[in-house]
Amino acid sequence: MPHIKLDTTLKELYDENGSYDPQGQIAMVLCAASSEIAPTSKFARNSTYLYQDSTYNSTSLHVSSEEHEKLRRGVAIKYLSLVPQHDAFAAGNVSVIRFDPHGSAEHGKKEANKTMSTLVEEQRPNMLFFAGPGQISTMANGIDLLISK
Repeated sequence: MPHIKLDTTLKELYDENGSYDPQGQIAMVLCAASSEIAPTSKFARNSTYLYQDSTYNSTSLHVSSEEHEKLRRGVAIKYLSLVPQHDAFAAGNVSVIRFDPHGSAEHGKKEANKTMSTLVEEQRPNMLFFAGPGQISTMANGIDLLISK
């Protein structure tokens, strides 16, 4: 299968900007947050820019507990898996941190790595998975600078 080569990556843009030491190892923390609901107990609800969140704009605040749980699962998949994987594709040759709050998404990890393997090697991110923000280990992974989305 042919590999994909992007015109430019986020890493290349950071390199051009010169706002960090290019010898240092950066890692991008890719995680979106919902304004209506916390995806899991490890992630707080976003309360800063409510008007930008489609969940907030299209969902009633008064739902049954069953509907709430269904919404929470959907939000967790979207904000902790799909959106970060989309963003990681354009990241470039850097470490990318994604969250697996339940530590059980081996299939999701495998699929994320499979997707990234379609990129040419010099633009492929190094995928790192952590349970939550509090578990990010910068020293153990040789990370000098965290960049968040």
